[in-house]
Amino acid sequence: MAGDWIKVEHVTIDKPEVLAMAELLGIEPDAVFGKLFRVWRWFDQQSLNGDARGVTNVTLMKFIDTLVASQGFAASMKKVGWLTETGMPNFDRHNGESAKNRALTNKRMKRFRDADSVTSASPEKRREEITPIVPSFEKFWDIYPGPRRVGKAKCLKVWQAQELEALANRILQHVTAMSSSAQWRESGGKFIPAPLTYLNQRRFEDGLPEAPVTRLAI
Repeated sequence: MAGDWIKVEHVTIDKPEVLAMAELLGIEPDAVFGKLFRVWRWFDQQSLNGDARGVTNVTLMKFIDTLVASQGFAASMKKVGWLTETGMPNFDRHNGESAKNRALTNKRMKRFRDADSVTSASPEKRREEITPIVPSFEKFWDIYPGPRRVGKAKCLKVWQAQELEALANRILQHVTAMSSSAQWRESGGKFIPAPLTYLNQRRFEDGLPEAPVTRLAI
């Protein structure tokens, strides 16, 4: 039906469960996310609050693998706790009708509050709210590699909230070193974390990669 939807959080693609499934299946996290969406949509359309008690566990897992064209996908969902023998745990809390109604109501209220705030704010106030240019962050963003270089505004907020300006040289040095490391260059950058994950988890504190040892033939 037109207008139907399911609730997906902005951070879902970077959740540990998604990354764990990607590693188990040997595919990109983006691919895992797309296949999960297809599974969630089926449960939303065909089950009552994520309950699949009428389907045997074996049949359900085979069906999910077929649905997303990925052998072992259901097993990986089960391994990270996103699938059980009776269906999807806590699905109704996120995508039941009551959850959808609450989300829609909250969205409408936020839209009204934002509109009122913009209307009442003075031109001076609105100018103050323009995102500032932070040269050290811009340098970080320019050199950060990988196919998942998204979420610039959120990364800037983390940069400012964690006061990473004081660590800028260390961070830039670490990103530069990791960019040429085997770990980040493997499989076309498959294992490069999203920049938001890199900053939130302070990956720059992990240390620099070791230089490869050159062995001379005797």
